Amino acid sequence: MKIAGTRLVSTFGSPLLWVLIAAAASLISSPVHVHAAIMTGDQIAVLFTETSPNPGLQANGLITLGPADGGNLFTVSDATVVAGGVCLECKTDFKQDLSGLFFDSATFGLTGMITGSFTGNGGLDHTFDLTFADFSPNPPGNWTFLNTKFVAASSQTTTTEGTYTTGVTPEPCTFVLLGTALAGLGLWKRGKHLLVQRSP
Repeated sequence: MKIAGTRLVSTFGSPLLWVLIAAAASLISSPVHVHAAIMTGDQIAVLFTETSPNPGLQANGLITLGPADGGNLFTVSDATVVAGGVCLECKTDFKQDLSGLFFDSATFGLTGMITGSFTGNGGLDHTFDLTFADFSPNPPGNWTFLNTKFVAASSQTTTTEGTYTTGVTPEPCTFVLLGTALAGLGLWKRGKHLLVQRSP
């Protein structure tokens, strides 16, 4: 169709638009970890949901992967957990040992445990063990948190249990690709035809 010496071409014929639409669809419809190659330094978001003693209470965690063992298991070089606005790592004299915790890149589950200690309210010493069971075979996985508080010559241990899920924190380039794809979809939505060239 010609209008005043110009030719309009349907947007549906644009190969670039089809690439953008396909990229947006794949990013929106698929979990990020399905397509991402896991490597040292990646950050994994962990969502904890308590089942006992406070069902439904949630906490967010973030782990940073260390080197792989040559197979699917990655060590963990850093871990933080925030529950209800309370940061466990922010406690006085907080120490944690991550050498017993592993991330399985095949299942996206965690296995092993974090052990550590901190000084709690009232200056009382605490030790803790946070144990993870890998997905079997599908999420969610299970976790158990043992918190031992030392009072005078005795100790009191409380147990908290729940489930967890994981997901890879997207890299900035993922957001750029998604933004570009969405911009292409926006252009398509504004009209079915674009002015692409003048006819001779």
